[in-house]
Amino acid sequence: MEETSVVVIGAGPVGLTLANELSYRGVSAVVLESKAGTSRSPKAIAISTRSMEHFRRLGLQEKLQEASYPKDLKMNISAFTSIAEKNSVITQLNFSSPREVLAGKPGATFPLYARGTTVVCPVFCPQFTSEPILRDHLQNSPHVTLCYGWKVVSLEQDEEGVTVRAREIDGQGERVVRAKYAVGCDGGRSWARKQLGIGSYGKFTVARAVTVTLKSPELLQRMVDMDRFGFSVVIGPGMSVVFIILNMQGEFACHVIMPPDTTDEKQTEMAHNVRPWLQKVVGGNVPFTVTSADPYNMHAIVATKYRKGRCFLMGDAAHQWAPVGGLGMNTGISDAADLAWKLEAALKGFGGKHLLDSYQSERRPIADDTRRFAFGFLPSPPKVDIMFLFKNPVSRFVLGKLVKTLFELEFGSLTGDLILGFQYSSSNVIAHERNADGSVKVRPSGVLASLPGCRAPHLAIPGRCATIMDLFGHKFVLLVIDGRETDCQLLKEEMSQRGAPLDVVSMPKLPAVVKLYDQKYYLVRPDGVIAWRANYQPSSKEAKKIAGIVLGDHPPRRLLSPIFHLPEIKIPAVTDVIRSVVFGFLAVRFGRLSLPAAIGVGMGVLWVSRAIRTRPKPKFVQQSSRHTAVVINKFGESSEVMKMDRRYVGEFLPDDVLIRVHAASVNPLDLLMCTGYGFSSFRRVIQLQGRSVFPLILGRDCSGEVVAVGEEVKNFVPGDLVYAAQSPIRQGTFAQYAAIKGDLVAFKPSGVDHRQAASLPWAATTAWTALVKHGGLGRG
Repeated sequence: MEETSVVVIGAGPVGLTLANELSYRGVSAVVLESKAGTSRSPKAIAISTRSMEHFRRLGLQEKLQEASYPKDLKMNISAFTSIAEKNSVITQLNFSSPREVLAGKPGATFPLYARGTTVVCPVFCPQFTSEPILRDHLQNSPHVTLCYGWKVVSLEQDEEGVTVRAREIDGQGERVVRAKYAVGCDGGRSWARKQLGIGSYGKFTVARAVTVTLKSPELLQRMVDMDRFGFSVVIGPGMSVVFIILNMQGEFACHVIMPPDTTDEKQTEMAHNVRPWLQKVVGGNVPFTVTSADPYNMHAIVATKYRKGRCFLMGDAAHQWAPVGGLGMNTGISDAADLAWKLEAALKGFGGKHLLDSYQSERRPIADDTRRFAFGFLPSPPKVDIMFLFKNPVSRFVLGKLVKTLFELEFGSLTGDLILGFQYSSSNVIAHERNADGSVKVRPSGVLASLPGCRAPHLAIPGRCATIMDLFGHKFVLLVIDGRETDCQLLKEEMSQRGAPLDVVSMPKLPAVVKLYDQKYYLVRPDGVIAWRANYQPSSKEAKKIAGIVLGDHPPRRLLSPIFHLPEIKIPAVTDVIRSVVFGFLAVRFGRLSLPAAIGVGMGVLWVSRAIRTRPKPKFVQQSSRHTAVVINKFGESSEVMKMDRRYVGEFLPDDVLIRVHAASVNPLDLLMCTGYGFSSFRRVIQLQGRSVFPLILGRDCSGEVVAVGEEVKNFVPGDLVYAAQSPIRQGTFAQYAAIKGDLVAFKPSGVDHRQAASLPWAATTAWTALVKHGGLGRG
């Protein structure tokens, strides 16, 4: 039996990153991988700036940069109707070369990069290239043992550790590994997740796709000559294609995305006969060779738990979504950076009882945010053939501007909110700052802040390091701005007594420093996340409290479950009993029924009352049945009939989403509806549903936060930020809450605020009307 500290199941990019993190921290580990070697698939390609910051710390930055695109080649992100043909560009974003970015050239831009936010540059490196680099970095490690060709067949855990059994794929060998902890990094079909009995929530099969690899040096040369080198989206009839250059040998990967209602047979047929369609995508009579074509389904799901006992999930084993901006692998890499230092703390004794619990409280909310983002920006294929739109100059210009705006929103939101602008606002190991109402103070959207729970913002320290991130890694760091290294002595003593390693770094109070770090003292974790900050030196009691928080003495608050339901109440309520007795008495007194019949009537009333009262509903609906809304009780001029009132939420159906409204749009149609416009068409439908038109809540469009979902809703969970368009036969959105059918709700783009999101349905309808009336849409 082998003994180690951590057993890692799976040696993909996330498993190998975790192994490198553990080796960096001197933690022993055994990595078990069922494949005979590294991946031969391109799969994950884009490595984000946050991931490159981790790899810089691990000594892998230069190797990955060298394996990426040539440093002098400029990149583009484009949308085409075909790649190699002239006059096929719908829109294009042009960027600088990696060398210009790394050299700090004024005005230099790059995909997934915001100038001044980091010292590293994203790289584009296919998985069949990055995995060997991560593997080779471990070859001389005295702490990590890599075992390829070994399939894990059992996983058992007890109070002291875990026991993992693995069998040799090409032989009869068996090995037993005893470890303190186990981490499942074994992909989307994770054996470890199934073995632990952990489920997933979210949306399965948001799209069907075929992933294709092909080779064409001629196409690569043409793209370079036509200034089309980089990342491309090709829009075609009935599907979209994401087209990516893998390397300078002319190898490409593309994802042919089909509608989610595509049948298995059609998906398989596409995989077997993809070449004719790809010929249209490539265009220009360019020769190419298809090297592989495999069908797969895209999901938007997150594991219900990231930890069970001494076992953890990471990477695709914990979350899956559409391949947008390389978010899958990069989220997994940050998972590894988060858990690695916590495992070290637990193994070396300075981690508190609940430190490892914080892995879920920090990383699962990030996965939820990423799942929503990726789902919202999935390049879904048009449901109808829109190719004729590109033949009309007006509609082509409008669509080009729209696609360009979507590109800018996507890549801006990726950098400012998900990659570098994250915040662990639900963490139990962060000394959060609070607002007056007790809520956690969070950073504004798109702003990189130095609040607790945020990544420490990049700052160059002349004469010391190119970026402040170089200070973090092995130890906690106490940043002292315009002070002495002897400051916060009580906090340092408390951390020392707990055995937590701590360095003190003093920095002058320069404008560039205080612009980002406006407090005097910052305690930063080994992964570069701010754990505490203040303008004062803590007292002995405060120092003890701070150390207890950041080292994990306090349990995490319970994260929201995907769906809320009240348990069925077994004891009849007093009002139900009274109601049944009254009806039974009336049945005897006036209905001339016998006593047994009257008892039957009473029991029937009791059963109906109880059934109505205990009908499964989201918990929030029962607790917030009344809310303030703008209503009318008759049609007329808005200034005369509109008033504020308290109304019931009304019906909440199994396919409904309950939204706490943050913003609702007002447009000319809303004012017309106030006078009765359109209700002659809907009045009969409303009456057939047993409802009256009045009182009527106005408003059709809104943006806000999901607070509850019906039992048939699978796409959304409480906490999601969404925008929606209400049905004309339902109560409107000029209210604190709105119950809206799930298929009329969409995730709010992270690059817009609630007011802007609430205006999207009307703005989109207006733009579509302009295309029909003035752009020639539908005329041929």
